[in-house]
Amino acid sequence: MFRQIGALFGYEFATSIVAPLDIIEVDRAYHSRVWLDNSALIVGTQSQVYAAERGHLCPLDTKMLIWSGTKLVTSTIIYSVVEDAATRLALNATPGDWLPWWRCDDASDRRCSPALTLQKLMAFRAGLPLPGCENGSPPPSGVQVKDAWEECAKQLFNDPSWTDDRWDTFNYDSTGLFIAGLMALKARRAVSGHEADLWPTLLQDYVIAPAGIVDATQFQSDSGDFPDGQFSYDGILACAKVPCSTPRPYYPEFPGLSGSIGCSPRQYGNFSRALLAHELVSEEHVSEITRSHGDSGGFGMGLPAFSHYGQGTWADGEGIAHSLGRNGFTPWFDRRSAEPSEHVFGVLAVRLEEQWTYAIGVALAVGLPLVVLGLAASCFVLVRACRKGGDARKKQSVAEIPRPGV
Repeated sequence: MFRQIGALFGYEFATSIVAPLDIIEVDRAYHSRVWLDNSALIVGTQSQVYAAERGHLCPLDTKMLIWSGTKLVTSTIIYSVVEDAATRLALNATPGDWLPWWRCDDASDRRCSPALTLQKLMAFRAGLPLPGCENGSPPPSGVQVKDAWEECAKQLFNDPSWTDDRWDTFNYDSTGLFIAGLMALKARRAVSGHEADLWPTLLQDYVIAPAGIVDATQFQSDSGDFPDGQFSYDGILACAKVPCSTPRPYYPEFPGLSGSIGCSPRQYGNFSRALLAHELVSEEHVSEITRSHGDSGGFGMGLPAFSHYGQGTWADGEGIAHSLGRNGFTPWFDRRSAEPSEHVFGVLAVRLEEQWTYAIGVALAVGLPLVVLGLAASCFVLVRACRKGGDARKKQSVAEIPRPGV
């Protein structure tokens, strides 16, 4: 539940912004919430963008680990490979189409079922067990880094814990993107003829270049220390400064596709704007990413924010799709309006200075409906403010600018 508290607050804020977008109202909503006293916000449509920050712990241009916001980027890259006319990757492709060793002796083995498609993998409904070694972790003993991704996929396929009762059940983990991403990389390499093509190449070609994303200006801070300001899957390097199990090295040959991007709120805002404008993938595939592909099986204690899952985003069934919001980074899309020009993208990044505030937030949020979640959030941050005995330094910048910049 600690992972979900950020998304609850982000979801509360996202649902409070209604189309058509009113910049003045967004500014009022942002500054009326006490719990956002150290945060950065970007909200926009294709014609106007609001960008602001409060406090000093979460600037708009500071690179940070964004956790599950990574999944949306990864899904976008996979769909970009599908749409690339030069590749042969199809949405109904199965792992066996691209991984020659993915073969079953028993025809009834669901790991080789034609129903185990790329789409099902991206929707986290494949029922596969977690890999013994995940993206972003050191390669298995005796395996070269360049071979680690495929070797770990083989371990997953041969995992004896596989049982049929996992089939078509929702599992919020890294497995689906782990396999789907490998299929996309194989499809891209088949076209380029370069086995040396790495996932960062796909990120550059399908996201960074078409979205016009430039490097973040600040990449060493309390949000993490990075070698540069690039929009990259190197977020795992920040684990020495943010809540992680253990710090890990970054391997471009073996990136963490589900939770390891490092970027600034402004960089992610540019990605979100481009995605919503269909500059990265078509409307058909934006819809596939953001719509519900099934219920979440009670994930998140049945709260509406976590009732359904899309492909890299949670989908509430009412037109809002969002990321989990671990550590306070919550991107979202609001496609409730019948007018596409009024569709909204947003990125809310919140830095809470003391971990004990998460516990208070959880206690308040669990027992209260979302309609009063904003009040709950205000209360726990006020308690923190009293404890600290001083007001945080605040700074803000507001900009209303036309497309395409954020």
